[in-house]
Amino acid sequence: MAPAPRWNRNVDGAWHLAAVLCMVLLSGCRDSGHVAPNVSAPHATVPSRHAPDNHGPSNLTSGPSGRDFPHPWVVRVTGNLTCHGTLIHPRWVLTAAHCVTTGTTATNGVLKITRIDYTRVDPTGVAHTATRELVNGVGLQVILHPDFRLGYEDHDIALVRISTPFEIEPGLQTAAIPGSPRSAATPGTVATYNRSGLQAGQVGLFRGSIPAGAGPSFTVFRTNPADALDEGDSGSGIVSQENGRAVVRGVASLGGANRDPSFTDVFAHGAWILGKLGTSPDLLAGFTRVARRGGAADGVMKLDCPNTYGAMSGPMYADGAAIGANCSAGQAQRIECTANRALENTVLATPFGITEFSMRTTCSPNAPTMQQLPHGQHQAIFNGLAAESPSPVGICIREFICGVGRIEPVANQ
Repeated sequence: MAPAPRWNRNVDGAWHLAAVLCMVLLSGCRDSGHVAPNVSAPHATVPSRHAPDNHGPSNLTSGPSGRDFPHPWVVRVTGNLTCHGTLIHPRWVLTAAHCVTTGTTATNGVLKITRIDYTRVDPTGVAHTATRELVNGVGLQVILHPDFRLGYEDHDIALVRISTPFEIEPGLQTAAIPGSPRSAATPGTVATYNRSGLQAGQVGLFRGSIPAGAGPSFTVFRTNPADALDEGDSGSGIVSQENGRAVVRGVASLGGANRDPSFTDVFAHGAWILGKLGTSPDLLAGFTRVARRGGAADGVMKLDCPNTYGAMSGPMYADGAAIGANCSAGQAQRIECTANRALENTVLATPFGITEFSMRTTCSPNAPTMQQLPHGQHQAIFNGLAAESPSPVGICIREFICGVGRIEPVANQ
């Protein structure tokens, strides 16, 4: 059992409060480096607000596992606790507030963040990894939601700003934040490194149905009763696939081995997130966007143009991955997609290739235009200028689609 939270042992009832919070918070009070001296974590069963049969946190061995490369937005967050997070921008991570503060509200604790990192193994066996750390008080910055209260999921949400942005490459992608409330019975997936017995390149998986609604939090009812979120899973994003894009719908807050977990709703906090990022939905997605349509394949999509975060690349093998940049209007941009073999049951097999390469341009106030672009069997390239709006106050959004599907190999001449 991990050490108990740092409550004053001389205050009447403090041990009881520590036990309750330890059991409902998904982090399970796994403190990264701070231990209350001579205080053992409670082992007795203590009822929580949501799960009277909760028997406390554990490092779960039940539930499915899978390869990690289909979930390239997942990062580890080491702060007040060992947690997870979701990359939503090259320099911003979304996580749970209780992971990155020692306090019980947004104003009475010490903000604590030391490290954000990821490691993934792609379908060919190549490892992708990167780390950002707090060094001499510089490098990472925590922003808590002002209404956060420990043990309540309604506003258990925080942002971590990274001074040196992550490179957007096939092993690390962003997930989008939702632009609309939750619709009924949307499938959602949580990928976590917090499972016993995982091999390199594996994650534990939790799947469930995201309920409709627009409230500040929601509970996901498990598809498989053996699945659960528990110690170390706090801050994980539950991600849905919506119109070909991975969307982070919730941030894991409360859970346990015998209960359906609760999440802080991301859409309900969208205005707060965009305000702290100082951006808009279009700016966050990028004025130039590249995405895959069709089957998963061995290949990459690339975007290179003058922009703050440099050249970007993404995997053709991860559903919902997309890359976007705010390319300077009228400046040169290059888009490239490659696809070789199909990804079926995590095995690269059937010949796949590029079956579509299209460009949709929307320059307000004009109507969108669609253009089919030339492409080869395994590669598609566009070299041109970023679109310019005819209106001095308008913007242009350009969306490239790389379609992937089965192809017939060209016979040797």
